[in-house]
Amino acid sequence: MKKTLLLAVMASLCLSSIALGGGKPQAAAIARAQAPKPALPAARPARQMPPVVANQPAPGIANQNGDMKPEDETYVYQGSTRRDPFYSLVTAAKLAEKRKKKAASPLEEYDVYQMKLQAVLRDAASRYALVKLPDGKFFTLKEGSVVGIHGGRVSRIGRSSINVLEILSDVRGKKYSKQTTLKLREEEEQ
Repeated sequence: MKKTLLLAVMASLCLSSIALGGGKPQAAAIARAQAPKPALPAARPARQMPPVVANQPAPGIANQNGDMKPEDETYVYQGSTRRDPFYSLVTAAKLAEKRKKKAASPLEEYDVYQMKLQAVLRDAASRYALVKLPDGKFFTLKEGSVVGIHGGRVSRIGRSSINVLEILSDVRGKKYSKQTTLKLREEEEQ
């Protein structure tokens, strides 16, 4: 009984295999092999490796005497134009905030463009400028006075304007100068 059952199972497997197209597996493989293949892109030339010389130590490794031979080629990183990857941007922001907080005078608590030039005074030797801050306070400036949150300096006081030169740095740390001119209001000039 076991033999007949086994024989029946084997026969059914063979018949189902033939019915599903598995009767001639070699013919299908031959047909796939003979089918035309698409053209492959040109192969890259093989990278040539330097020949291996026996009994020669690798560069930077001790030879038989125990002497170290440094490698001939050294790499030097020149990142003067790039931001330091190890310098924290959070720390830089905190330092800038501290600089803003420890302003030496009220003139350094506001940006230059927020100030309004009210008058230009002239003495025998020099000129002075009267500026009004956003909080309503007035201050007298002379050439060289420090104004603004970026530490700008009054570079020139003209007849009806003052020039403030500020040295700023962009996000990459590159420094550039910014010239701001404050003029008297036109209503007062007439």
